[in-house]
Amino acid sequence: MIDDSDGDEVWILSLFSRGWWGILLLAIACVLWFIAANNRVECEAKTCPAGEHAKLLDHECVCVGPPR
Repeated sequence: MIDDSDGDEVWILSLFSRGWWGILLLAIACVLWFIAANNRVECEAKTCPAGEHAKLLDHECVCVGPPR
């Protein structure tokens, strides 16, 4: 799944690009951030057992809980 780090990486690349490449990469970063936000909402809507909650972490939707 796409998460915020994908958009961040493309955004950083856009900072080092010149001309229209930088603008194109910035637009791609915005699209990736939008997809990541939708993925995060979709992941958080899932249910987990034993009081845990779903979280998008390292490109995966995982169930996390407090440390024991």
